[in-house]
Amino acid sequence: DYPCPAGGCLLTYAGFADKVRDLLEHGPWDAWAVNLLKTGRHFRLTPRHKLIVGKNSGENDRLIGAARPGDTVIISEDLPGPASLLTGPEDPAVREIALGINARYCDGAGPGSVTLAWYRQEPSPARQQAAVPPLPADKVRSLQLALDQA
Repeated sequence: DYPCPAGGCLLTYAGFADKVRDLLEHGPWDAWAVNLLKTGRHFRLTPRHKLIVGKNSGENDRLIGAARPGDTVIISEDLPGPASLLTGPEDPAVREIALGINARYCDGAGPGSVTLAWYRQEPSPARQQAAVPPLPADKVRSLQLALDQA
């Protein structure tokens, strides 16, 4: 007799395997990045920029706490919504895409703008905010890894 092979290994889930494949291709391959694979929705914005969007308050807290120097944390100011962690070098165009994705997942976000705040995790983060329209759903889907686990 052998145990039933039902579940247990995350690599058997296509969505999780997509996240691992992306990490292998773009790095960094370290404990920090591997631990974040099980958290949130993952988006590849450029070869050097990755966005992780929390799905609940526990994941939001985990993402905010995981921010390293140089990372950008995004949070909603006026609607319930996710926290996001953007990794990669500072790039205002990429940040705008990340803000639009975060706005898309805010509860009650319609076609109007959502007020979001963001800061770079540096020795003393300077918080900024802006009204951001949600990114169109098809654009969000095109950037998301592991669509089957959305």
